[in-house]
Amino acid sequence: AAPCRYETDSGAVIRVALRVDRARRSAVLDFAGTSPQQEGNANAPRSVVTAAVLYVFRTLVAEDIPLNSGCLKPLTVRIPEGSMLAPVHPAATVAGNVETSQAVTGALYSALGVQAEGSGTMNNVTFGNDRAQYYETLASGSGAGHG
Repeated sequence: AAPCRYETDSGAVIRVALRVDRARRSAVLDFAGTSPQQEGNANAPRSVVTAAVLYVFRTLVAEDIPLNSGCLKPLTVRIPEGSMLAPVHPAATVAGNVETSQAVTGALYSALGVQAEGSGTMNNVTFGNDRAQYYETLASGSGAGHG
């Protein structure tokens, strides 16, 4: 399949190429070509990207399977070091968990061509001052699939 190019609101790009081997029941996900780590905090640690990959592929399984380390065995995930999906110290990563992870999910669904993503954001609401702050993540709907 052709690589998917998913542009974030900031102009950064998540690029993913998928190669599925149906006979071996495995897949290679290659994020080469993804933007370099960002000056702001929209970098996602490798663990967050792996969690997004795991989430997407579990949604594709028709059976309800328990979450376990075996779920990732058939998947090879390649993420370039120093990219926004594998940043190096001292890169900030706070939005990587909430916003960039959603963009990774959207890029994967687009590359797979199986389901539309949800809102493409974690819908964060923040407000406060020097004394008190509030942060809330609001849910959204899920994307449409066949049927």
